[in-house]
Amino acid sequence: MNCDQARLSLGAYLFGAIDRAEGVEVEEHVRDCPACRAELADLAELPPLLDRLTPADVERLEHGFAGEDPGAQTVTELRPSPDLLDRLLAAASRRHRWRRLLVSVAVAAAVLTAALGGGSMILSLIRPAPPDQVVVLTGADPGTQVHGQARLTARPWGTSITVDIAGLPAGTECSLVAVAADGRRQSLGAWEADYSGTADVTVATSYSLSEIASLVINDRDHEPLLRLRR
Repeated sequence: MNCDQARLSLGAYLFGAIDRAEGVEVEEHVRDCPACRAELADLAELPPLLDRLTPADVERLEHGFAGEDPGAQTVTELRPSPDLLDRLLAAASRRHRWRRLLVSVAVAAAVLTAALGGGSMILSLIRPAPPDQVVVLTGADPGTQVHGQARLTARPWGTSITVDIAGLPAGTECSLVAVAADGRRQSLGAWEADYSGTADVTVATSYSLSEIASLVINDRDHEPLLRLRR
């Protein structure tokens, strides 16, 4: 995998919209490529930024800021860089079911960083973690009958997470949240369980491995289906 191929996959990798084989290729490339590693670290800050948006915000962003207050910043002022938008759109076009989310990510990132007055596209990075450190979280919920484990691998830009879950009702819409030891939470992506009620998902977070206390899998109503702990 070269840099151009990796950059097309970074957004989808971050939000779990990538198969495991391609995820491994991305991780191997990022490990040896400082430029792509820095870009993934930037993108890893997008989930917490998106957490600040309401559904109404997303609708407005996707429809050209229709209904924006006259005194608010214009679309031109808040437009994301063509380079970033093109990369995210390219990743989204390869995985059409994630197109709506990734387009919103590109625009939302520009809006939020502009509102915060930040000079850079994304917030500053957290301290790097040793690249070979691995932690496995496990869990089982007797009420929901969902069980599984997550493999957390420390990366220079944060943590790579591979989740294997079973016992989900087929077609269940799930989302994954990382919970830090100090109570911070970061949304890591969403998916739909297959017909066998299993899920095999790879995502990434800017949290370092030592910061992550647990992972929570929620249903579409944000009710917990499973908690994975150390």
